[in-house]
Amino acid sequence: MDRETQDQYLVLLQAKDMGGHLGGLSGTTTVTVRLTDVNDNPPRFTQSMWSFSVSELAIPGAEIGRISATDADLGENAKLEYTILEGESGDTFNITGVNQEAVITLNKAVDYESRSSYSFSVEVLNPIVDPRFLRRGPFKDRASIRVAVLDADEPPRFSRARYHMDVSENCPPACNVGRVSAVDPDTGLTNNIRFSIDPQSDPEALFRITPDTGLITTAMELDREREHWHNITVIATQRETHTATHAHTRLDALAKNCNSLMWKNLNAMEASVVPQLGACDL
Repeated sequence: MDRETQDQYLVLLQAKDMGGHLGGLSGTTTVTVRLTDVNDNPPRFTQSMWSFSVSELAIPGAEIGRISATDADLGENAKLEYTILEGESGDTFNITGVNQEAVITLNKAVDYESRSSYSFSVEVLNPIVDPRFLRRGPFKDRASIRVAVLDADEPPRFSRARYHMDVSENCPPACNVGRVSAVDPDTGLTNNIRFSIDPQSDPEALFRITPDTGLITTAMELDREREHWHNITVIATQRETHTATHAHTRLDALAKNCNSLMWKNLNAMEASVVPQLGACDL
């Protein structure tokens, strides 16, 4: 008998007295026979291959797609587990499943310029196998997955997330402070990026930046006694698409006001000059 084909049977029973001879009495009843399930069916994917796509701007945890498998058994006998087999996907993707459906998610960011597609295999299996039915196995199945990475218009990418530069407080206007750099990750070009300073981060307009080169200069003489450092936000904008990104830049004002100090012998009747010592205003 096969429960998956027919899970119950109705049996008509008849009882007769007098050994079933003529003139005897009889009675009938109906008995329902229900079949219990055993793990005699392997799992099977509903497709042998799935194709999905994901934007290169997708963040880890984003859903890539769903796959499904079936098992004709019931309950624990139909419990399924999914895994990504070793392959070119590495640890880029993750799979989690509950019985007949599994979700493939992004485990780490992808980059179209580095790789435009991934192909790997997934496996579904019964974690509990009845040794009486091993001959009907294997109690697992495989399917192929292909994920295409979609190109997206990415914003410029700074060479650093944060910059730290020093500048003398006595440096006159237009004094060079330092340079930032960025690249268009879609093309690898640097000459299609325009730099600017977020005015909210530099309300007094103490600094300027050359749009084409990213060179930061002073717009006026700095006063270290008033402010020891400055935090500005530099913006890199792609000229054609106007996509932009930001980088924080800390500028430390260094003291350079070194003066000669005259020391006097206070115990002497007349002031006598001792050798001069150099000192810096810190």
